Amino acid sequence: MAGLRINSRTVYCLGGIVSDVVYCVSEIPNRPTKVFASQVFQTVGGIAGNAARTISKLGANARVIGAVGNDLVGKSMLKILADEGVNVGAVKRTKGSSGQAVVLLSGDGERLIVATAPVGPKLAVEDVCRGDYEDADAILTDWRWSEAAEYLLNVYRNAGKPAVLDADVGTELTGDRLVRAASHVVFSRDGLAKFTDEPNLYAALFQAAKRTTAMVGVTDGAKGCYILDRKANEIVSIPALPVVAVDTLGAGDVFHGAFTLALAVGFSARKSALYACEVAGNKVQGYGLSKVMSSEGAMAELESQNAT
Repeated sequence: MAGLRINSRTVYCLGGIVSDVVYCVSEIPNRPTKVFASQVFQTVGGIAGNAARTISKLGANARVIGAVGNDLVGKSMLKILADEGVNVGAVKRTKGSSGQAVVLLSGDGERLIVATAPVGPKLAVEDVCRGDYEDADAILTDWRWSEAAEYLLNVYRNAGKPAVLDADVGTELTGDRLVRAASHVVFSRDGLAKFTDEPNLYAALFQAAKRTTAMVGVTDGAKGCYILDRKANEIVSIPALPVVAVDTLGAGDVFHGAFTLALAVGFSARKSALYACEVAGNKVQGYGLSKVMSSEGAMAELESQNAT
């Protein structure tokens, strides 16, 4: 039964954990001015934070590896994550301020993010080398702590387990080491353009595939995602759900969390992308992760299909 398979899976998420303060406004201004928010809420974001929360909400065991400051913001984030069922035992508390972001969320669901640069709390490769982080079914990493991410991506890929890289825009994506270490790389549209210096999505995917043996794909907002089928040498389009977006903040992180979980269950990359698009489509219909829920039905439906 698909639900039982989800419950038995464990996924590590290594990367950024950020405190998001979200201001809901009618529109995002394009000039210096004053705007008033109709609603304000605070949540735990960051690529790894959102992905781990998603995996937990979907019914699996989520463990997050990262670092937060030894401040009230860090303490609050760890409590929120733990209350949502995320295992935070591998989160390091360090000197300095925790990652924070201010987000303007417009009426059409789009967002403008102002975040602190990736400084302050540090996670070194020695922190993960000394830990016992090899017992999960899959790992998802981002670029924030590249050496630690590269180490664990190699460990999981060499063990024949899904080793997924969320290749969003970041300072480390100009190099190839993380992309080569992963078994699956899913870029954001901006991340792919920066990595390849190629604005055309199809051409960029083919170019990225020449620099790694990993499966490569890209998320493209309301258009869904695209993955490169190496055997057929063609790009497969996976459509997004046709929904009205309320909140797109973290939608890509949600996609990556659901994608990695589906791979951990044993689905192909294509089926995993179909599942992730459905989960992300549900997410954008409500604020935060309020619309992300356990989806055994979607897993069961995919399991009955012949798609590879």
